[in-house]
Amino acid sequence: MPNWCNNSIAFYQEDDGSDMLAAFFADVQKYQNYRDPETGKPSDWVGHWLNSSRVDTNILYCRGFFIDCEIMNRH
Repeated sequence: MPNWCNNSIAFYQEDDGSDMLAAFFADVQKYQNYRDPETGKPSDWVGHWLNSSRVDTNILYCRGFFIDCEIMNRH
């Protein structure tokens, strides 16, 4: 039987007039529907986003996937 674990992470931003959270969300969205350039296969692995941010995923062990990412306005 597989050993699965789900985690939820919530990010929030105080209303300071900047769009940093919206920019972060737009960047993450690109990797929810990522296609491997070599194989063309879809992959929502978080490591693709980390690699684009110059984080070495050979040093930082990463097994996570982007699932159900959404932005909510609480105004």
